[in-house]
Amino acid sequence: HDRQGISELLLPAHEDAVITLRSLRDAVRLSPGRADDRLKLAQGLYRIGDLDAALDECRAALTLEPGNADAHLQLGIVLTAKQDWRTAASALNESIRLNRELTHAHYTLGSVLYSLGNVKAAIQSYRRTLELQPDFPDARYRLALLLKLSNREQEAAALMAEAARGGVPQAQYFLGNAYKNGQGVEKSLGLAIFWWAQAS
Repeated sequence: HDRQGISELLLPAHEDAVITLRSLRDAVRLSPGRADDRLKLAQGLYRIGDLDAALDECRAALTLEPGNADAHLQLGIVLTAKQDWRTAASALNESIRLNRELTHAHYTLGSVLYSLGNVKAAIQSYRRTLELQPDFPDARYRLALLLKLSNREQEAAALMAEAARGGVPQAQYFLGNAYKNGQGVEKSLGLAIFWWAQAS
């Protein structure tokens, strides 16, 4: 596709994001003391990649409601995007302390803990994620990768297969490689090609 065609396709989505942000900002201007409005604005800013402004809104929401688990979660997500791993871990742990059922807090914490080099704790976070939401293919994929790093090939292959069937392209590619090399599964070039084709 030429660049003109791509920009024409993206224009409505961009206009929608601008309109949404404008209405979110208006809501905050009208009710600056509502933590929920600030949190929605933080999420909108995060979606367009304005991480610093999103961070400011998360902190404003937490000033208004220090015990808001969702605000701690959003803060952790923004800090993860900024690769501030330790502060992100602190925010996510606080979110989980306030509400142990927040699936996305456990999921994001898994990524943060892995980035901090704590594979064992990251595995536990992904397992907890799947306890809360069994139908979460990407969490299965990430857990499978960590188990593979821990040389637990068979368990990793089983989870990778579930993630591949769940539609995660990276899992389909890795499963193809597993079948090609016989890592945790019986070698099968036919199944390797099948899963590579699915990934592509």
